[in-house]
Amino acid sequence: FRRVSLFGVAWLFLVLAAARPQTPSGMQSYSVPVRDLMLILDVSGSMRQRDFVSQDGSVSDRLSAVKAAADTFIRSRKGDRIGIILFAGQASLYVPLTVDYPTLREMLAAAQVGLLGGMTAIGDALGLAAEHLGKSEAKQKTAVLLTDGVNNAGALMPPDALKKAVKEG
Repeated sequence: FRRVSLFGVAWLFLVLAAARPQTPSGMQSYSVPVRDLMLILDVSGSMRQRDFVSQDGSVSDRLSAVKAAADTFIRSRKGDRIGIILFAGQASLYVPLTVDYPTLREMLAAAQVGLLGGMTAIGDALGLAAEHLGKSEAKQKTAVLLTDGVNNAGALMPPDALKKAVKEG
């Protein structure tokens, strides 16, 4: 009987060890972000031009230069939600507002010229940003437009998109 009891206790300790019991560390808190930022990135055909000269003299295409600047901007943020809208002939939400900066930076790096056509629908992109930021409860909302062109496509003209953005706050 003693041997069976000893075996039972040993088995109980083995099962407990395998279950890896842990003490709870408490609730994690998440505060509402200070601001929501929407990066509006031009991926039209003109962004393929290799005419951007960096300080070290190297030449790159416009989209690579813009992506490098946006990546530096994202790395400098702490606690803000950031999203990305890509646009060319049409505008599309590419990354919704998030604080997952590593994933955001990966998605930014994957953006390519020509994903949405060759034209430049700046008004549609601004309108889409205003729509998404208008739903936000953040105290500060900002849209950052990164483009090399002028509006030559889309249904919404940039001045009308600006009015929409002001109305949305």
